[in-house]
Amino acid sequence: MPAGSDGAGVVLVTVAVLVAAVVLGCALALAWLYRRLGLQRGQLRKALTQLAHSEQEARDANELLLAKQGVERAFAELSTYMQGIDQHALVSVTDAEGRILKVNDKFVQTTGHGREELLGRDHSLLNSGYHDHAFFERMWTTIQRGEIWRDVVCNRNEADGLYWVDMAIVPQKDAAGQVLRYIAVCVDITEQRRQEDALHYRATHDALTELPNRTLLLERMARTIARARSRQRPVAVYFVNLNRFKQINDSLGRGAGDQVLSEMARRLQDEARGGDTVARLAGDEFVVVCDGLPRSMVEPFGARLHTALQAPVLLSGEPHVLGGSVGVALFPDHGDEPEMLVKRADLAMEQSKNRTDRGVCIFSNEMQDAIDVRVQKEARLRDAIVRRELVLHYQPQVDFETGALVSLEALVRWDSPDYGFLMPGKFIGLAEESGLIGAIDTYVVDAACRQMQQWHQQGHGWIRTAVNLAATKFSDPHFKTELHEAMARYGIPPGVLELEVTESLAMRDPDAALVLMHELKELGILLSVDDFGTGYSNLGYLKRFPADRLKVDQSFVRGLLKNPQDRAIVAAVVRLAHNLNMRAIAEGVESEDEAILLYALDVDEIQGYWMARPQSAEAVEKLFDQPLLLDPAAFLQREALPVVLLVEDEAITRELLEHILQSFGVRVASAASAEEAMEMFHQHDYAIAIVDHWLPGSSGLELLREIRKRMPHTARVLMTASNDPQVLRDAINIGGVAHFLAKPIDPAVLRNVVHDACWNTAAQRRRTPPPPPG
Repeated sequence: MPAGSDGAGVVLVTVAVLVAAVVLGCALALAWLYRRLGLQRGQLRKALTQLAHSEQEARDANELLLAKQGVERAFAELSTYMQGIDQHALVSVTDAEGRILKVNDKFVQTTGHGREELLGRDHSLLNSGYHDHAFFERMWTTIQRGEIWRDVVCNRNEADGLYWVDMAIVPQKDAAGQVLRYIAVCVDITEQRRQEDALHYRATHDALTELPNRTLLLERMARTIARARSRQRPVAVYFVNLNRFKQINDSLGRGAGDQVLSEMARRLQDEARGGDTVARLAGDEFVVVCDGLPRSMVEPFGARLHTALQAPVLLSGEPHVLGGSVGVALFPDHGDEPEMLVKRADLAMEQSKNRTDRGVCIFSNEMQDAIDVRVQKEARLRDAIVRRELVLHYQPQVDFETGALVSLEALVRWDSPDYGFLMPGKFIGLAEESGLIGAIDTYVVDAACRQMQQWHQQGHGWIRTAVNLAATKFSDPHFKTELHEAMARYGIPPGVLELEVTESLAMRDPDAALVLMHELKELGILLSVDDFGTGYSNLGYLKRFPADRLKVDQSFVRGLLKNPQDRAIVAAVVRLAHNLNMRAIAEGVESEDEAILLYALDVDEIQGYWMARPQSAEAVEKLFDQPLLLDPAAFLQREALPVVLLVEDEAITRELLEHILQSFGVRVASAASAEEAMEMFHQHDYAIAIVDHWLPGSSGLELLREIRKRMPHTARVLMTASNDPQVLRDAINIGGVAHFLAKPIDPAVLRNVVHDACWNTAAQRRRTPPPPPG
């Protein structure tokens, strides 16, 4: 049964190819199979004819019958497979000129054209216009050489809809090798293409704003730059950053943040020209790419973008102004690679944040130089940690009641061979941005513990030392282990190492902060709440924090002498600390007057340049042997001295009078104008006010009238070079002046006036009845 056996083998091979073709949707396999099946079906017909002729001559009729049945089965199976291809693929047969000779039902169904309409026409009837002329030229060149061509084609159906097919065209040749016809087999992949397009869109577009993302932006920029290079025209790349987005997102929630991003994306698109690309990089960062923008329009267009960001955004009915910063880099001036241009536009944007107008900033080579220096400095800082170039300086913290040094604050410095001796402000920001801050904090804790051990071994006892750590360190999962190991390594007992926790860190996640604080307390670590009053505090959480000290921020201490609000805040913080069983410590004390006021406000400890600057471990050791760093009794005496308010606009005269008055044993608070003096009313209970007649701004008489109204027990003295009786009458009637001093001032006369005024003021206060209760 050679014919039957051959037919069965062909069927098996054909079945395998057909299954693979149908499952994989491979048009090329289907096209090959369609042609192969056509040939095989012809061969089977021929086999059946031969069997019919051989039937009369066959000796074994049974064997002949079996062979005939086998060939018939193979023929039937091949016909079934041909029908399968018809159901899954669009099949067309054309002559060598491309005119359609035959199409199957699937072709008619998909294209929507009738069979009669198609026959005799070429495939240009289905042209969608998606492919260019070169695409079809490549196709014809391939198939006319007798080679198989395959590609994905977008066609248009009779209803004007687009559909996508995976097409293979197989030439059919005669014995001489000339192409007789073409068999085109197509698999409809429209749905697959839609899914792929959707996936590609999601991969290249921002889900929220539907703008191109970084991937698509860089692809488009590469094409834009290549086109601009060939046409010798510029490209402007704008980097846009929203200024207050984080505050909005943190305070109003992610929904409000998304609303802001969508609105800002819309505004940028409205400002863009046709053909410009507006993309969202990440977070609140956008990029606008303008091809062929004239150089004269670079700054004006950037200003338009900047202005578009300034308008308020309505969130829950309330207007919120964010604003934005805009930087721009140009091709070819500032680079010819997409990544480089985006990076340099970003640098320009950062620079614009530092400008007072916060307008558009164009990149310059100086900016790149600054970044290069910064990168180099970061590398040096990384090495500095390993080479132990970071050193600790220590600032004393003194008890007001005893005057003794009770603790130190460890402050890191960088003693660099390249940059010199740097304060934290010169490198901590860089450390935070570069991710080195964690390593520096670990270094600081270790160095502080090592130094405490060394002082203990030298016989100074255990000196309580506080260290300031970055907020990120408290979220480090290895943080508590590092602390425990450092304390164990140097034998640090409980109650010696103190950590300063900033108010903002504690309130960022109060529950987590509370848990962490209790864990640190279990290690024997003291805690202080630093920078108190500068952030938002939930007092319900604060009363649960196991902190030992509450630290008054130096910003309030600086304003203590001039701003009554600062004085009120300090007083409130001190009372709060005492009510929560914490000690109150004030930092940044830079003058004796500040110290006196803090003493009067019942602050427990102070720290600042007035007592001692931060200094090396060797220098601070000399303070350990001093019994007192300040004399509490002196504060009591100073507080008891009468205070004179001196108002004189001429600096030399004012300084001379200050010196003379201090020699009388009084304290002096001086001002150069009436306005400055009025800001100082709250600072002291003044015994005397000595005011010059002629002052810039408000006159001396106007000031004396205000003093009479607000401080009636204060003796009022007018200094004047005038002999005009009207001036004297006005001084008495308006300012209630009790004494006059003629210029130039005679020190002996001044002494008598001060003595009389102080005595009269004290007597008057003794005669004044106490205020009624309640």
